[in-house]
Amino acid sequence: MTLALLVLLGQILSGTGGHARRTHTHLLKAAETTLKRRLAEREAEVARLTELQRRAASRIMAQHVEIDQLRREAGTRIVRRLPARPYD
Repeated sequence: MTLALLVLLGQILSGTGGHARRTHTHLLKAAETTLKRRLAEREAEVARLTELQRRAASRIMAQHVEIDQLRREAGTRIVRRLPARPYD
């Protein structure tokens, strides 16, 4: 909660700060603003992650195509296996 929301909430609970209905209206408007901001942040994060996922899937597909191509090429010529490297 923002400081303004806390102040308004305190005014409502203590009965100070003017008309309770007006204070409640201000509290609801402040809460709405906070929720809209949070929603916009979440939507931006979802969009960023969706784009990241799309690019990752595209890279995986390109790698898959390249691996298939290399396998086809390896089937038409002699391929020598490299010796296993000892662990360092």
